[in-house]
Order: sequence, then structure tokens, then C-alpha cells
Amino acid sequence: MLGLAKMESLPSGFEYPKDYIVFLERDFKDILPWFVLQEDEIGRLRDGLSNRYPYRNLVPFARRRDREDVACFDIEKGNGIVIIHDYAGAGWEFVCEYSGIWNWFGQVAEDIIDYENN
Repeated sequence: MLGLAKMESLPSGFEYPKDYIVFLERDFKDILPWFVLQEDEIGRLRDGLSNRYPYRNLVPFARRRDREDVACFDIEKGNGIVIIHDYAGAGWEFVCEYSGIWNWFGQVAEDIIDYENN
């Protein structure tokens, strides 16, 4: 399913936040330059992030087309959202964080404007 991974591939005890489910129900799947990950992409990307940054416990849900940025739920931060610059050196991957999906989506709106103007 778009935006949701199989529960068996997720960390024990993790549940998607209710606001995220509402976000998915609104059909925000292709919000250029971002896109919501497909079920199989979530598992593969989660495995890759775990290998590159083993000290982080992340569940990715969106990726930016024009960069290696990935939006993830950060289990260690109470399911807050972090942006990870994938493939950056360990310790250099963190870009920023948001307290929830709607705070992140506010930034996405600005990203859409910037992307369309370039």
C-alpha cells in the first residue's frame, strides 16, 4: 500500500501516527519534489538507512526527487519526523526535524514553490 510498510517489517511497537494516516487518505502521493514511498520501497530504504546509520531507528515514508533527502519517522524521538540526507557520511546525515506530519507538510509546500520556480 502506498505510504505504509508491512507491519512485520517495522520496528516492534511502532504504529503510524494518526495524522499520517489522515495525510495518506488525502491522497498526497506525488508532491513534487517529494513523493510518498511505495510499500516495497519503504522496506528496502529502511534496510539501507539501518546499514548506513545503525545508531538511528527510522521508518522512511517520503523521498525528495532532486536530492538524497528522505523523510522518516524517528522512533527515538517519539515518532517525530527527521529529514536524512541519505548516503552522507555517518554523523552528517541529519538535515532537520519536525514535530509531526503537518509541520513537515508546511515545509513541503515551500519546497513545491521553490521547485516549480526553478
